[in-house]
Amino acid sequence: MRPRAGAVTGTTLAQLGSDALRLLDALEIDTVDFCGISMGGLTGLWLAVHAGHRLRRQVVANSAARIGTTEGRTSRAEQVLAHGNK
Repeated sequence: MRPRAGAVTGTTLAQLGSDALRLLDALEIDTVDFCGISMGGLTGLWLAVHAGHRLRRQVVANSAARIGTTEGRTSRAEQVLAHGNK
C-alpha cells in the first residue's frame, strides 16, 4: 500500500523529539512539565536523555521503551491510512 499524498513515513524518535524542541524554541519556552502518553511517552524519554535540562517534571503514561513490533506498527499505519482511525 502506498501512503497518501502528504503522509509522513519513516519518522524516527529523534525527529519527534527534535520537533518538540523546535516547537519549544519557536514559542520561546525554556523548560516545561512534560506528559507523554504512548508514543508521546517515548518522545518524553528521548527528551529526558537528550535535553533533560528542558524538563522540570515528566510523566510517562501507557508507554514502554519499545511499543509493539515493526510489523504491528506498519499494519496499523496502513489501516489508518486506508480507513481512518477506527
